[in-house]
Amino acid sequence: MDERRRQKELERKRRKREAKRKAAAALRPLRQRIGEPESWLTPSLVSRLAAPKMSDTLVAFARNALDSLPDDATAAQVETLLLIAMGVWNTVVAGPESTLEDRLRELSRTLQPSSGVPPEHIVRLLRNLAERKRLLFAHDHRLVVNVAVQDEGDQFHVTAVSAPGPS
Repeated sequence: MDERRRQKELERKRRKREAKRKAAAALRPLRQRIGEPESWLTPSLVSRLAAPKMSDTLVAFARNALDSLPDDATAAQVETLLLIAMGVWNTVVAGPESTLEDRLRELSRTLQPSSGVPPEHIVRLLRNLAERKRLLFAHDHRLVVNVAVQDEGDQFHVTAVSAPGPS
């Protein structure tokens, strides 16, 4: 019985070593292509690099608000809405939950003069976006650094740049 348990443990360790070797072998061509030392590109970094594009994530995050825009919305209107979404996203990511309401209020005061939208609409939009971030995107801790929208005739092209957020 003890011999059988010992053999199972040895087999488990062998499989674990083999999996590590395979992961390292799979990363080797990528490491060579980018010209970095082997120790730099770890499996955990590769999994973070495999995250969805920030532009796709931000559009999914702001989907409800984007759907409320008129059909003839301009690239500037879409970009403004995505910049607001970026502000809410970063507000939720960057600070503690206990001060979120105060930070959203401050963000709404910043937005009111330039938007021409009634304050209660802005506050409702910000709260809805914050709730959406907490419910659907809680796992994503990236900070959005910049958003740009270009009109390509029949569609808009969204570009978003992100940076690692606080862990």
